[in-house]
Amino acid sequence: MKEELAHMEVFSVSEIIGKHHKGIITLKEKDRNRYISFVCNVKEKDRINAFLTNNAISIDNRFSGFRAFLKMMMPTLRKDYDLVVVKLIIGRYLACLCKKGSEIPCLINDDMIRIEDAIIISHMAKIPLYMTESLLKAQAINISPKMPMIALPYT
Repeated sequence: MKEELAHMEVFSVSEIIGKHHKGIITLKEKDRNRYISFVCNVKEKDRINAFLTNNAISIDNRFSGFRAFLKMMMPTLRKDYDLVVVKLIIGRYLACLCKKGSEIPCLINDDMIRIEDAIIISHMAKIPLYMTESLLKAQAINISPKMPMIALPYT
């Protein structure tokens, strides 16, 4: 049976300042009020923010090669692949590029990428970022406008 997928989008990029600076990225399900957040280091948060705001070249010249590679691959990626967050292992969300219509991998393999990189690839290649329904159901927080605050992730 094929797993249902939820279309996700970046909702916020923020930072916790204190003894250990940490970034928090929040993804929102596109058509509903379910959210997931994950903690990353500040450099990853800045890198994601730079790509989302198209300032990557001014942050670090290493990104120009990545940007050029994605531009070269974009036609194939858009047409043939889905980008799907499939696992949460030891506090890290992992995603994979899956051929459209193919089964989602059930085991971790070498083709898995970090969610931080998946967000950048999704943005640059203009392909939607999905999450498996089972993972979203287990990890999501439902938020309504009447909710005064939300819990930070403990992943």
